[in-house]
Amino acid sequence: MDMPGGWKYAWNITASEADLASELGFVLATGADATDLIWGVNYPKPPRASKTDESGTTSTFIKPQNSAIEAAISKGWSVSGVDYDLLPDS
Repeated sequence: MDMPGGWKYAWNITASEADLASELGFVLATGADATDLIWGVNYPKPPRASKTDESGTTSTFIKPQNSAIEAAISKGWSVSGVDYDLLPDS
């Protein structure tokens, strides 16, 4: 996931999280896209999006961009961990 400062944050996800990629604004890295990722960064991490429904609570990272955060909130997600400048909306 693109982060402010021009680097790409990487984390392990489940199959159900992968299904949320387009809704939460992150891209699944494959092949050549996976060569410049940074793993295990303590700070800054992307904001976290959480949603609870009848099947339980889902929580994963969300693109650190205001438009992605607003779109997720409009779909019932709560977002936390926004304590730095976000990516500009494109």
